[in-house]
Amino acid sequence: MTATGYGAAGYLPLTGGEVTGDLTVDGTTYVSGLNAYGPVEARSSLLVQGGEFALDVTDSAATALASAGTIATAGNTTETVAPTANVTGVIMAAPDNWGATFVLINASSFTITMAALGTSRVANGVACVVPAGSAMQFIWNQVTSLWYPA
Repeated sequence: MTATGYGAAGYLPLTGGEVTGDLTVDGTTYVSGLNAYGPVEARSSLLVQGGEFALDVTDSAATALASAGTIATAGNTTETVAPTANVTGVIMAAPDNWGATFVLINASSFTITMAALGTSRVANGVACVVPAGSAMQFIWNQVTSLWYPA
């Protein structure tokens, strides 16, 4: 099995409850003889040699998001949301690992504005706006306990 990806991240397609083979990202084999057993959830990750490796599993439909809503990040690398109006005061939950990266996909025609810094856990607080029909990547800093837009 070959995973494709970019940089230090890669994606491993899963089609069932078991995956076996070599984990190769951008031509470099990181793990030989990989065995992973299901069930695998839509948002899953696999610990590989001390690092997080995202599994590209078919995601469920976009979830609704309301003003002052919280986006779950623990164990997730991506979340697709579809607010039905412009939303404000949005909070990003803390992740479950140091140096986590997270991609928020806005699959709607409306904007998503984060809450103030002390509430949202996003470094630029209310200045962080995810435009309609776009995605934004965030990186977690454990020292500051904040998400930083990439």
